[in-house]
Amino acid sequence: GTVGEWRKGRLSYESAPLPLVLADLSRYAAIRVSLPDELRGRRFSGTLGIGDGKAAIRDLSQVMDLALSREPGGYRLAERRR
Repeated sequence: GTVGEWRKGRLSYESAPLPLVLADLSRYAAIRVSLPDELRGRRFSGTLGIGDGKAAIRDLSQVMDLALSREPGGYRLAERRR
């Protein structure tokens, strides 16, 4: 049921590896995000709108409780410092 959802402006996942989600955002929302090795095993379940790549990565970072920062050429996700 979720195949081709990108045509409707959204991507849905169920326990997808975070690197896959970020690769899809790069492909469909033209947003580049780097990820430290320690987060590569994290998984994401949910739906992201891809009409605005900046909003999509912001929403992803908030849902996963990750820090988001700008870097040359895109963004970076990291563990949130407490």
